[in-house]
Amino acid sequence: ASLLAHPRAPLARLALLAGVGALAWASHAYAAFAERYYGVRVTETPYNHIRVHDATQAGRPLRLLVTDPGRYQSAAYPDDMAELALPYTRFYALGPAMAPGARRVLMLGGGGYSVPKWLLSGRAGLNADTLRVDVVELDPGMTGVARQHFGLADDARLRIFHEDARAFLNRRAQARAGQ
Repeated sequence: ASLLAHPRAPLARLALLAGVGALAWASHAYAAFAERYYGVRVTETPYNHIRVHDATQAGRPLRLLVTDPGRYQSAAYPDDMAELALPYTRFYALGPAMAPGARRVLMLGGGGYSVPKWLLSGRAGLNADTLRVDVVELDPGMTGVARQHFGLADDARLRIFHEDARAFLNRRAQARAGQ
């Protein structure tokens, strides 16, 4: 930034701007290359560098959602988007086992929305007709990727809040304290 403001370095400023432009073009070109040759769909948001790609798990097609630092955080089976595909997500079955009469669930972070879809499908053992699920997801782009690639559909039983989970929880706590 200081180079851009320097009055005596017009060629250096031009070189810097050309370099930044080249990097932006290369990033876009890489995303197109990755999708064409590797089947990776890339989405850039203010919060994430999201990559979606297809793989197989035990011979079954699997769709992965990857964010930095390069680990996948969500997955779904394209033939059954409401089934829990990753081992860690199967631990969410402990919640309904501990609170079998739950009617409301709050999820902090949506990712590929695997758990909310599973809960609303009725497979969790909760009454799916009366269940309400709230998801607080900071990144609207993540929700867009879940809609486009992970089968997230509009559902009256699902409310999505695009905001920081800490702010959401603090606001709820303050509202309860004021009652």
